[in-house]
Amino acid sequence: MLNLRQLEAFRALMLTGTTVQAAAMLGMTQPAVSRLVSDLEYHAGLDLFARSKGRLRPTPEAEMLFRELERTFVGLDYLGNYIKGLKRYSGTVNTLSTMPIAHGVLPTVINRFMAVQPDAVVSVKTVLSRDVRSWLDTQQFDIALTNYPVDYPASATAELARSSGVCIMPIGHLLSGKERISASDLNGVPFVAMAPETRHRQKVDGAFAKAGIEPHIVIEAQTSAIISDLVAAGNGVSIIDPISANAFVAKGLVIRPFEPQLIYEFRMLFPLQKARSKLTQLFAKFAADYTRELGFLQ
Repeated sequence: MLNLRQLEAFRALMLTGTTVQAAAMLGMTQPAVSRLVSDLEYHAGLDLFARSKGRLRPTPEAEMLFRELERTFVGLDYLGNYIKGLKRYSGTVNTLSTMPIAHGVLPTVINRFMAVQPDAVVSVKTVLSRDVRSWLDTQQFDIALTNYPVDYPASATAELARSSGVCIMPIGHLLSGKERISASDLNGVPFVAMAPETRHRQKVDGAFAKAGIEPHIVIEAQTSAIISDLVAAGNGVSIIDPISANAFVAKGLVIRPFEPQLIYEFRMLFPLQKARSKLTQLFAKFAADYTRELGFLQ
């Protein structure tokens, strides 16, 4: 009966030309190689080598068998390399992220992750908070990182960060000398607000209403990144989540705690229909460690 060991001996003999070299290649004795090749010829019913004066010359049938066998071994080599890749955690981590985390967390997390997993690929899909639910429905992600409060039964969740909103202003602003900013401090101050339909806007409007303040809104924008640019350029002040503020501080922003506290929660979601790969688990650990390092867990 044909077996893989016989085919390996035949292939080694075709590659090296002698049973001695084939034996060295396979880590076995020369008689063992000769026996395996003879067994292959017997079970295949073919003369694969012409024997003359102690030398072996491949027959045409041997040449044809070798060409076909090489295709199989190329596939086996590929599988071997693929398995080695799995051991190195090579593969892709498909992330789904809302804007604050995409700007304030992912760049550093991905950098640290890739430093220890250079063979991996990280795919980043960013979405607006209002669109998170529809993207979760696709289940086409390994890990979602979101600031959107989602009660979504098809995902397992883990806390990523929980912290208070902050007030941002340009360098040199009149309020920059204060250690903390209250809603009343912003009475009459040009304010760059988030778009009216967002949950963030509703939260901030509620804080102003509770303080009896009507904010002097001069600009409305869709994302915290745009708001940060507008504030840094001197168009007013704003209130944003702390993760976004941390990401854009280099743009020339002054950041101060805001009162009353506006709590922002960020979570990691994992699709229940997929088993978490080791890569995904490692990526999630890097994300949690980084937000903890920044102090974004209260």
